Amino acid sequence: MTDVLIDHFTYEYPGSTVKVLNDVDVTFKHNHFSLLTGPSGSGKSTLLYFIAGLYPHFIGNDALGGIKFGDTDIKQIPSNEISHSVAMMFQNPNQQFAMDTVIHELTFVLENMLVEPAKMDGIINHALAFCGIKQLRSRVINTLSGGEKQRVALACIVAMDPPVIVLDEPFASIDPDSRLDLIKKLKQLQVEHGKTIILADHDLNDYKGVIDEFYYLDPDTHHISLLDSQSAQHFFDNFK
Repeated sequence: MTDVLIDHFTYEYPGSTVKVLNDVDVTFKHNHFSLLTGPSGSGKSTLLYFIAGLYPHFIGNDALGGIKFGDTDIKQIPSNEISHSVAMMFQNPNQQFAMDTVIHELTFVLENMLVEPAKMDGIINHALAFCGIKQLRSRVINTLSGGEKQRVALACIVAMDPPVIVLDEPFASIDPDSRLDLIKKLKQLQVEHGKTIILADHDLNDYKGVIDEFYYLDPDTHHISLLDSQSAQHFFDNFK
């Protein structure tokens, strides 16, 4: 069971006196698809970076409160092992690629996770097939479209096979068809493979009927609330 527990979590950036997140206390449930929304700059990305273990490592100062994957405090997980627990997809896929071609990127990901070389081909083939991009195997990443790059990013996550997947507005620069297809792939990962999906987005298209929980980060209080069905419907209606 991999609930993601955010316990009285408070954070402000270095040099600021404004709390980006203020005493956030929320549980993202195991094997659920959770949508986190709120205005741009409200702190959604900041929380995801902490869940993914990127902060405080790359930011300098730590937050108050805690984050747990099930019973395990994230601070007890060595930084070189965090990818076994959680993986992240960014708004700009170019932020997460280190290699030139798709196959080199996937191989690099698995090497970092110390996967046995004999097992790599099978894992890579499965990840490419799941994301529908077997034909991109040898392509140079910089020549791909935004939608293709995000499919490669998702294939890397599928290859990593972590129990928790967090996504920060991952569909901002792709076409509507690619967006819908990737949301369906995420739902498949949740339903068929037991993944815990936490996705931040302010674009609410295509999520109705897909997500299990709808959370709102209030830019004034910096708290996160779980919306009931009526409140969630209100957000969907207003977005249309």
